[in-house]
Amino acid sequence: MAFRAHYGALAEQALLGTLLANNRAYWRVSKFLAPEHFADPLHGRIYQAIGQRIRATQIADAVTLKTEFEKDGALAEVGGVAYFAQLLSAMVGSEAVWIYATFIRDRWQRHQPLNGTGSAHPTIPGIVHPPIGTPPRMRLHDIGATVLEVPPSAAIPGLAARIIQLWAELHEADGDMATDLAEMLLGMEIRRIP
Repeated sequence: MAFRAHYGALAEQALLGTLLANNRAYWRVSKFLAPEHFADPLHGRIYQAIGQRIRATQIADAVTLKTEFEKDGALAEVGGVAYFAQLLSAMVGSEAVWIYATFIRDRWQRHQPLNGTGSAHPTIPGIVHPPIGTPPRMRLHDIGATVLEVPPSAAIPGLAARIIQLWAELHEADGDMATDLAEMLLGMEIRRIP
């Protein structure tokens, strides 16, 4: 469980660092990502401050947010304003910001009260859901094969978060295989093939 929480915190840091470095990336996620979606309340407050500044056509970076958070007790617990440098060091390419934001929002959704299906984990429409106990490698394969069969116009909510979750499970089950997969995917653009 701590492994998954760790990746959630890293995803939040990467997203915030990217937004601090590239304010234009905010518009890619602002319509569906809200401050309450962040597991760490401090991250939600930083995201909210970034959004307020950007919507006011002001620059939102480590320097401009420093004044706002300088005397913040929560920020002091993680190293003070130097934490912004840590966020910047965690940034990813702005093209990946949507994937990280989707992962953050989907993690939040999974922790909401049970839905009408009796499960807090919604299924992904159009995706084959293998039986519980199927090895992570096979579940990733099944999801990949199904995505290729779904029409390009179909929406698949939660897909990015599900793939990241399965990669985390694969990493726990077979770290070498997960590393090989990550190296293969490094630099590849994730998109649907028409």
